[in-house]
Amino acid sequence: MPFTTTVDDNGLYRDVFDYVFYDDPAVHGMWRAYKVLPGNTDISAITGDDIFHADNKSGHLSEFITVYPNGTLAFYQPNPESIEPTNLWTNGYYISSPGNGGLVCQMRAFTAMLEREPELKEKVVLKLGLYCSGSHNENATLVPLKKKKISLEGAKRLYYRRGHWRGLSTVQYEDGSERTLSYPKTICAYKNAYFFSRESCMVCQDHYCNAADISFGDIWLKEMKKNPIKHTSCVIRSERAMKAFQSAVDDGAIIASRIDDSKMLRSQKRALVFKFNAAKAKQEMFEKMGRKLNVDVSGKCRWNHRLAFKLGWRNMKFSQEKLAMLEKMPTWFIYYYMCFIRVLLSF
Repeated sequence: MPFTTTVDDNGLYRDVFDYVFYDDPAVHGMWRAYKVLPGNTDISAITGDDIFHADNKSGHLSEFITVYPNGTLAFYQPNPESIEPTNLWTNGYYISSPGNGGLVCQMRAFTAMLEREPELKEKVVLKLGLYCSGSHNENATLVPLKKKKISLEGAKRLYYRRGHWRGLSTVQYEDGSERTLSYPKTICAYKNAYFFSRESCMVCQDHYCNAADISFGDIWLKEMKKNPIKHTSCVIRSERAMKAFQSAVDDGAIIASRIDDSKMLRSQKRALVFKFNAAKAKQEMFEKMGRKLNVDVSGKCRWNHRLAFKLGWRNMKFSQEKLAMLEKMPTWFIYYYMCFIRVLLSF
């Protein structure tokens, strides 16, 4: 194989790979090593066998590798919560999470790494990020599927939000069959009630992925609900990113129109209210625990914001400590409970 590797004393893959990182087992439970192709690389003759991808420290070629004709190298992860491609550009590369954009914490860590490694920084074309209201562990997906009696045996792909406006979750199987469930009334219900959330996400205030050159996110506005096309908004922070974006518009790959600042905020209202208006309640709770929390507390914290955070924090802890009890609760109850919390974050 053209790309080979060895394992050092720390268990990390080295040699010809440009970077290697380890995902927390609770998230993905796998090692990943990616080769960064030099600029103007001719990828026309590259096949999956030419790219080495090490999963679970096994050193075996992953079956989740695909090389697209347009030159995009896609590394698929064998985790049902994350089956989306991570892409490398052939005129450099960009880093993204399994959703074609880096999450806030990933982007901050990657940006810090670039400051320590100038040679790596020079290779980066753009950093693409995603708006993020928080990350969840795998049970946010596995529990709803289990309660709907949907097996992952023989599954090849999971679509989280297929279709328009919230969408449907679909599991595709190797035999061509599918199982579908309502995303907002199952998986999303647990997530938006803060079950299975990570503690760091509960207090994070970087919603728009400020370390990215371009950040993307959904537009959750009532007036967009009946639009036949699901739109995406973006925040562009650098001249290079603006040129890349405009080039895509000029080529017809993107149809763009401006969204004003007020709509950008309204489209993310509940997430921003939880991050900023509830910040004072978060800081006070941490002080009672003898911990210091540095957050922006300038937002007005009303009783409803305090209650939303209190319920959200309890739900996070409950899902960590009493999973069996949570699994016994009917899904319809979780959904309406989630709706109540979202109402608290609406004013």
